[in-house]
Amino acid sequence: MARKSDSCNSGSLVLYGLTIMVAVLMSACGPGDSKPAVSDSGRPRVFAANYPLHWMAAGIAGDRIELLAPWVGEGDPAYWEPDASAIAEVQSCSLILLNGATYEQWRGGVTLPESRLVLTASAFSDRWIEVEDAVVHSHGPEGDHSHAGTAFTTWLDLGLAREQLASVHKALAGILPGDTEALKTAYEQMDARLASLDEQLSETAAGLQGKPLLGSHPVYQYLAGGYDLDILELHWEPGSDPGESEWTHLAGDLENRKAVAMLWEGKPSDSNVAKLDELGVKSVVFSPCGDKPSSGADFLSVMESNIKNLASLAQ
Repeated sequence: MARKSDSCNSGSLVLYGLTIMVAVLMSACGPGDSKPAVSDSGRPRVFAANYPLHWMAAGIAGDRIELLAPWVGEGDPAYWEPDASAIAEVQSCSLILLNGATYEQWRGGVTLPESRLVLTASAFSDRWIEVEDAVVHSHGPEGDHSHAGTAFTTWLDLGLAREQLASVHKALAGILPGDTEALKTAYEQMDARLASLDEQLSETAAGLQGKPLLGSHPVYQYLAGGYDLDILELHWEPGSDPGESEWTHLAGDLENRKAVAMLWEGKPSDSNVAKLDELGVKSVVFSPCGDKPSSGADFLSVMESNIKNLASLAQ
């Protein structure tokens, strides 16, 4: 009887060991080796990390995909902090469209399936702009943060936005092989519209040569670099008074650098506009459009408004 018991115990130990080994191997696979979940609609689910990418994917694929944008309503998508449920949703998508250039700060410690991951700005990584001497500050619900590392609002150079659009098109064609021609047509139409806006922005910027500008926030690096604009970036919020020390510091800067206007991310307060007017600085809105705009607007219409606002400075 003792021998039989020993045999049973030995077999149990072997079975237990095999079970543990299988569990370890399965956990090691991670989401990168799992299949994407099928949506209720039967369409492939696509995650877009910000509004420009969301606009690109929606414009190219339309209702052929189910777009996931859990950052809507959560503030600036660049500082989105997803919970475990949101991360699981992203991991289950057929395609994960990221901006790259350090835009997605939530990626730290999050494992994403590499085979379904597209960094849309990677094709021009040699043109990423490094940020030096970043200041830690806070605004809105995002809390304290800095803009250290790489500047990430790449799409404000519309030439680079066109390259991101091409990456999105290529990725969508990979998951929708039966819709190649339709996707290509939609992509070419969107690319043509971006090219036209890029040309308009270049012509407008040419009229601002020799006219220094201010940026309310350090988000205009690619706008400045792409169109040869002279922009000194601050850390001001449209609806908040920056404080007496900031006004004094700006007045000192303006003695040596006669800026003609401040570019604001959103509509500035009347008080900020009035104080800047007293310093001889106009206020114009140039929205980065990283988040979904209000109803009735899209990426193109926001950029058209931005260009129109800039053009008013060249007159």
